[in-house]
Amino acid sequence: MKSLHRIIDILRPPLAVRLAALLVFVICGAMATLGWVISTTLSDIQARQADDFGAAMSRYLARMAREPLMAGDSLSLNVMVTSLLSGDSLVGAEILSDKGELLVSSGLTFSSKNPVLSRGIRARFAENSSLASWQWRIGRATHVSYAAPVRYQGYTAGYAVVTFNRSYLEQSRETTIDIILFATLVTTVLAAFPAYFISRRVSAPVHRIMDGVEAFRGGDFNFRFKERRRDEFGQLMEALNHMAAGIVRKEQLEGMLNRYLSPQVVASILKDVDDVTLGGRRIRGSVIFADVVGFTRLSESMEPEKVAGILNHYFGLINRACELCLGMVDKYMGDCAMLVFGALDNDPDHCFHAVFCAELIRLIIREENRRRQEAGETAIEFRMGINTGTMLAGNLGSKNRMDYTVVGDSVNLASRLCGVSGPGQIIISEDIYRRPMIQQRFRVVEHERIRLRGFEEKVPTYKVLGIAPHYLERLRENFRVITGYDPRDGEGEER
Repeated sequence: MKSLHRIIDILRPPLAVRLAALLVFVICGAMATLGWVISTTLSDIQARQADDFGAAMSRYLARMAREPLMAGDSLSLNVMVTSLLSGDSLVGAEILSDKGELLVSSGLTFSSKNPVLSRGIRARFAENSSLASWQWRIGRATHVSYAAPVRYQGYTAGYAVVTFNRSYLEQSRETTIDIILFATLVTTVLAAFPAYFISRRVSAPVHRIMDGVEAFRGGDFNFRFKERRRDEFGQLMEALNHMAAGIVRKEQLEGMLNRYLSPQVVASILKDVDDVTLGGRRIRGSVIFADVVGFTRLSESMEPEKVAGILNHYFGLINRACELCLGMVDKYMGDCAMLVFGALDNDPDHCFHAVFCAELIRLIIREENRRRQEAGETAIEFRMGINTGTMLAGNLGSKNRMDYTVVGDSVNLASRLCGVSGPGQIIISEDIYRRPMIQQRFRVVEHERIRLRGFEEKVPTYKVLGIAPHYLERLRENFRVITGYDPRDGEGEER
């Protein structure tokens, strides 16, 4: 079926040809209708004129033949009918007696029994007492006879009959039709060329609009119509230009938002762009705080632009690692990055993804520092703290300025764990450590106990030493995806 439609599309003539054919068809139809009306009207007029002329001639002959017929003057009657045949259309004249017998004739006469005294003709005479007619043929020629009674003081002395050849009327009608057909043909030929050029002028903006639609369908929203038209096509082109500009603006805005917010947050905002309100919902998620160690000393020894460049480079790597592990960057706070897992999408393994992401970040930072040290530059160390639990996720702030973030005691504990972590260390809470998947997939040891506000006793913390061997290849594969090269042997665990 698709092949059939494709063949039909290929064989279908261009729009300009179809429009030209339609215009020519309309012109031909109008000319044909006009010709039919003219020929029919002309034939009716000629037929009525012929009938009026035949009636007048038969009455004239009846009036002139009254006295000679009553007197029995055959010579006068003969001269009369002979002199009457002077035209081309009048081909016969005759005088009949009251019994229908032929008295005198000239030219063509009806060869069979004269129908003047037939019942139908006599009935017509009885009705109007003026005229009767009938049509007959000889070969291909059509003749019409008109009969008028010769009356004297109410007595019918005979009948005057004249015969006309109707063939000239048919010839006139055929000539008229031939002239109309020739005029239609000439008009069609003459109209075809301007119709085609007019159609091309009309279809040109349609093709241009289709080019634009195809460009938009292919994702090229930079396409613009440069024509300035004042018709409906111009209005449509202007509307499409505005639509494309709006889409480009939307893509630019979305790209700009992706630079400031997590792609997941941007997708959520754009999905409900008309219903962005303050508030949040309780979720079960995990949070990582990744902080630069000794940032104050580093910023004092370097130019601000260089410090910003270093932070941007490392934060870019952290962002890619977070996205690869199904998390989102909540915010950057100076030299610290806050990463959230399970906030937007339902992720039952958010704890594993958070710890795995921290291991991936540690592996990336170590490899980057090795390269920096080989180049004679200062190494940048990060420390990380991870916690999981219930937190509030949503839009926080004011109606004029809001952020999508997570807050709660679980988030605060992750920040505290980052504070007690050392360079290159990953410190997790007891809630994460107690999960079987963490103990099975990572090497974890107890770290130190810290005192938290609101707790009488110190809270235990745990340090992640490395990842289990059967997850090491997955870690290295993600490393290769982010950096484009292989890690050195022995990487992927705390030193």
